Amino acid sequence: MFAFHSTKNVFYLFTYERMDIDKFWQIIEKSKERTDRNFDKQIENIIDLLTNLPVKSIIRFDQIIGELYSKLHSSIIWASGELIRGHCSDDNYDYFRAWLIGQGSRIYTIALTNPDDLADIDFIAEAREYSGELLLYAASEAYEQKTGEDNFEELLTEEDFGENMDSLVYIDLELEWIQDGKPIEDKLQVMLPKLYQRFRIGR
Repeated sequence: MFAFHSTKNVFYLFTYERMDIDKFWQIIEKSKERTDRNFDKQIENIIDLLTNLPVKSIIRFDQIIGELYSKLHSSIIWASGELIRGHCSDDNYDYFRAWLIGQGSRIYTIALTNPDDLADIDFIAEAREYSGELLLYAASEAYEQKTGEDNFEELLTEEDFGENMDSLVYIDLELEWIQDGKPIEDKLQVMLPKLYQRFRIGR
C-alpha cells in the first residue's frame, strides 16, 4: 500500500509491501506530476521517490523496467520509432522503448498491443524528444544516493531475476522494412498506416 506526500518539489513515498507491477506504474504516474512533460524533471521525481524505498524495492523497480523493455523488442516497435522520432538508430530504438515505458501504463499497453494507435495520442506528436535513456539509470542513481555505494549492477544477479530472466534474453530482429540501411517507405505505410500518415505525410 502506498502513501504519497509532497512538500514543495520533493516527493515522499512509503511502502509496506514488495514492489510489483502495479506499484511500478504508480511511481511512473506520480513522477509525471508538475513536470509539463519534461522527461528530465520526471526522472528527478522518480529518483526522489525511489530513494525513499527499501533497497530491494529499488532493485525490483529496475528489474521491472528490464522486463517491460524486453517485451517491446520487436520490428514493429522499431518501425514505430522510425516514424515517430525520425531516423531511429540502434541506440535511438533502445531509448525510444524506455521513453514509451516512461509515458505510463496506458501508452505502454498501446505500444505493446497495437503501436499504430500511438498516432491517436496528440501529445506524442507534440513531444520535444523521444529518448528515455535516463530512465534506464534511475534506479542505479537512486540506489547510489540512498546508500552511497556504486555497486548497483553487482546486485542484479540471475538469482535476483529468477524465472523472469528468460524474458530478458534478446533475439536478433529481422527488420523487413529496411533495405540497404534505408527504410522502405511502402512497407512502413502498410505496417503502420496511421503513424505513417501523421508523422511522414502530415508532419
